[in-house]
Amino acid sequence: MPLPRFLVDELARTVVTRPADELAFPSPQGAVLRNRNARAAWFDEAARAIGVPGRTPHELRHTAASLAVSAGANVKAVQRMLGHASAAMTLDRYADLFDDDLDDVADRLDALRDRSCGPRADSLRTGASPEAPVGPLREEKAQVRAGVEVVETRGIEPLTPALQRRCSAN
Repeated sequence: MPLPRFLVDELARTVVTRPADELAFPSPQGAVLRNRNARAAWFDEAARAIGVPGRTPHELRHTAASLAVSAGANVKAVQRMLGHASAAMTLDRYADLFDDDLDDVADRLDALRDRSCGPRADSLRTGASPEAPVGPLREEKAQVRAGVEVVETRGIEPLTPALQRRCSAN
């Protein structure tokens, strides 16, 4: 289970005086804390106090998964965190949490394109940016910028070598 730094300090204050082999969260008798005992001892009352009566400790797994996805965790990281056998199992349960990151993927693709190809066509309307190369120099730099090979495109798909030959013959 990933343990964020902000929790490490809180946990350290709790366990600093205990022996290293002692449980961090023992039962009142010092034994392993069991779900049923914890719910009766304090969890159910705490859930009622914050206005969510009936909440279960297991539901906190869903909260943890949601927070991890919101923080940018990929499906494999969430799978390992929750102990699922496969990423497919995680996606079957939490696929709706990953829908929002499609916009992030689009933003990252835009940023990659900008780094590898330079300014967008908007600069043709609004004027080129001062750092943008012009003419043959621009074409030469565009082919190798950021270690990404730039391929001429028509529409959405890059041209295949055969299609490139046909287009250049015209």
